[in-house]
Amino acid sequence: MKNEFYLKKSIISTCSALIICTSQLALAVTNPHPLWTEFEQGISHRLLDWSNVGYKSGHAQIPNRSITHNVIDYGAIVNDGKNDRLAVQKAIDAASINGGVVFFPRGTYDFWVGPNGHSLELSASNVVIRGSGTRQTQLNQHDFKEGKVHFERFFLINAQSKSNIKGRTVSLLADAKAHEKKIKVADTANIRVGDVIKLQMVSEQPGSDRIAKKLISPLTIEPEWTAGERFIPFELMVTVKKISSNTIFLEQPLTQSFLLADGARVSLIEEELIQNVGIEDLTLVGKLTNFNHHGSFEDDYGWNAIQLKGAKNSWIRNIKTTKMGTDVNLVNTGFSTVENIANDGRGHSALLASNSDFNLFKNSRFSGYRQHFISFSGRSAGNVFTSISNNSQDSGAIDFHGGGPSNYNLIENSTNLRIASAGAEKGMPHAGQHNTLWNIVAGKPTKIDDMFSYGYFIYSNYSGLYSGLDLHRLHPKTTLVGITNGRNSITVAGSKKHRDDEWLYVDSIGKSVKPISIYTAQRALGF
Repeated sequence: MKNEFYLKKSIISTCSALIICTSQLALAVTNPHPLWTEFEQGISHRLLDWSNVGYKSGHAQIPNRSITHNVIDYGAIVNDGKNDRLAVQKAIDAASINGGVVFFPRGTYDFWVGPNGHSLELSASNVVIRGSGTRQTQLNQHDFKEGKVHFERFFLINAQSKSNIKGRTVSLLADAKAHEKKIKVADTANIRVGDVIKLQMVSEQPGSDRIAKKLISPLTIEPEWTAGERFIPFELMVTVKKISSNTIFLEQPLTQSFLLADGARVSLIEEELIQNVGIEDLTLVGKLTNFNHHGSFEDDYGWNAIQLKGAKNSWIRNIKTTKMGTDVNLVNTGFSTVENIANDGRGHSALLASNSDFNLFKNSRFSGYRQHFISFSGRSAGNVFTSISNNSQDSGAIDFHGGGPSNYNLIENSTNLRIASAGAEKGMPHAGQHNTLWNIVAGKPTKIDDMFSYGYFIYSNYSGLYSGLDLHRLHPKTTLVGITNGRNSITVAGSKKHRDDEWLYVDSIGKSVKPISIYTAQRALGF
């Protein structure tokens, strides 16, 4: 199956717009790591095909649309220190009728929260919020609203579909195996090319955790894990590429096997995800100072920049945040791109993916410390983080925060990062599964110089609480290749040796490997 796909185009080719540079393309074919060779030959399923992630599944460039709505025309006044929220919201609402670009001319704009807690709210497709550049346009957030629940975040810019996404179910006619790009269903009458469909595995009996046990194996379930995700173990959003009779061909590969015996089903999303939403060319400024993790609601959730929730085929790019607790949060979002993000000031979270699939995070440089640097929650799958640099003085946490096993995510060609997963006990496991770390420069050591630097609530039948040497058991089936730190002291689960077992695949510790970027090399192979 893979051979047909990858033989379409040789990787030895002229650089295109999709390839960063000729030298990097050459790295993908010169002495490649064995896992890459196996992937090209279609004989290994350890690496996923991540080529169709990001905006419109990687098939189109992010557009540069013409300005249609200038916030000045709706009453916003630059540099006066007064609340511009109502005026700018009017511009967004006007653009939401038929789509358009809401433009901020050069200057500073000021915002206080509205009745729903966010400053600016967008719930329509085909709307872009654009500034004049991070050095030209600044949006100041002056206050925040205390949440009714502990983890409720409020954002300066909140782009969110109007209602919860619901759907009807369709029966699978046959098992669908991991890494395949097709499913066979009983009814395709209401499915169209380009639709987003959601596959689920749901426990066959209330309170049963049989499927959850299977999904996280060899990790075991502890009584403290009580959240509902234990009984709705996994779901995945994918895009329809083609329909032939009862077979649906997909843009993205399945990250789990969806088996009839495990209660697999297909959900047709009937309420539209918002799409073609863009937020770009802005600096967003809060007032978070002296950040103390879990010190107060303000520290954890009070100052937040951008949220994209219930969206597809959208983007966030060329954004800087200052004194914000959260930079970018994607929730129930797929096939979108986040690029060129920067920050300063200490805060809670940088880049979050919550129940979000096949998004692309790239080319971002952070100078501000974040407690959770790259963070997954729920069942996020197939996301790519490439060329992410943590330039703060502290090591950045790659955090699997619980609520289900996020799987087959790729973090590559990035610096100053370590795995440090934590969260509430009831939301366990704080676990990844089948995730890949490729050419990562590890951050400064904590208690030990190991890639697994921290983990909260180690399961009771595993020893060595916080020792770092058993933390990998929270992340079964993780692939770690090309982990370095410049000191030749880094270990992975306490060792530098090659390892391939039920817990980990580890190789080339202390040296980088080729290709430097799996994502870029996969894109070079063609479609």
